[in-house]
Amino acid sequence: MKIAIGFFGITRSLAWTLGSLRERIVAPLQALGEVKTFASLVRQDRIANPRSGESGDLDPDEYTLLESGSVILHEPGACLEKIDLPSLLRYGDSWNDNGKSLSNLAHQLATLDALHKSMGSFDPDLIVFVRPDLLYHDNFVEACRSHERLRPNSITVPDWQWARGINDRFAICDRSSAEAYASRFRHMHAYVDHARKPLNSEEFLWWTLNRFKVGIQLARLRASRVRSNGYTLLENFRPLSPAKQLRRQLVNHWHRRFGNAVTRR
Repeated sequence: MKIAIGFFGITRSLAWTLGSLRERIVAPLQALGEVKTFASLVRQDRIANPRSGESGDLDPDEYTLLESGSVILHEPGACLEKIDLPSLLRYGDSWNDNGKSLSNLAHQLATLDALHKSMGSFDPDLIVFVRPDLLYHDNFVEACRSHERLRPNSITVPDWQWARGINDRFAICDRSSAEAYASRFRHMHAYVDHARKPLNSEEFLWWTLNRFKVGIQLARLRASRVRSNGYTLLENFRPLSPAKQLRRQLVNHWHRRFGNAVTRR
């Protein structure tokens, strides 16, 4: 089996997360098949995020610690030339920070889109999309083995923090579901036109997967956000309740069979 591990977003905390990336994702998956790593990252030398309270200098070359075989670097702001940010805000701002967090999401999704495209020549059977600024607590190998048994066009996502949609921190995909997961940057306006309300990242992913009829499997994989100063956030890892799981499975089954994406259930 050919496995692609893709890092996307920013590398603000690799000094604290690199060990978990190697020990719980990269090394274990090398036992399952041929592994190749890819990276598509925003190259930042400073961070200023009022919502998270982060402010200070970053090492723009921190990405080299990943030792990835394929690296794409994005300049901050470049992706905003491809989208109309004010138009995306016409129904409001989910984060109430004048579009700052929405801009950050656009940057993240732009790196994800480019990341997936860069994997084309490798033609992987399994793709693991992970953010490098997360501290991973669980070994990915069993979740990947379980994913192999799923039917095509399925995705494995974390079983926690599904309050308004689907946890979008990381995912395990096959070829078909990877296209849906990674192409969201190109569908931001379609979502806003459909939902007619502020764009929310978790709801956006839920809508996208249903729109592309992707089957959804949950996994007990936990990861904590780590800030640029090394501070690890306390996350709520409580799994989705059985009642919510059943309701989501029924909705997902309906849309895989009949189409017509939804924004929230």
